[in-house]
Amino acid sequence: MFKRKLFGLIIIATGLVTLNMTLLWKLGDIAHFYMSLVFWLAVGSLLWDKQDILKQSGGKFDILSRVAGTILIAFILFKSAIVSSKFDHFLRIAPFLSGLGLGLIAVGFQDLKKYWRELVILFFMAFPV
Repeated sequence: MFKRKLFGLIIIATGLVTLNMTLLWKLGDIAHFYMSLVFWLAVGSLLWDKQDILKQSGGKFDILSRVAGTILIAFILFKSAIVSSKFDHFLRIAPFLSGLGLGLIAVGFQDLKKYWRELVILFFMAFPV
């Protein structure tokens, strides 16, 4: 059961990262694209180091956190469909919202504090150059 949940989370995370990077590339924000690439790699590295924590909290079920995470991800998908320029501030906050949504689905409100470093990195992606 846990491996199926983890596989689903990896697919969702990969899709959100790919969506973010594709929008940055297509809108011509190359500097932010490469900066985001470095930040995403840092977050991925930190998550790889913490995979045992995710395995320990994998059995918990909190419906409220999963609904909140799903709503955040649905908002990101909806808003990404209507992004029209590289000056849209949504592109800068989308990585943080993606991380927050995935965190809520994966570990819930209680264990989200274990991933504060990853969320801080994603938060700082929002600041302009």
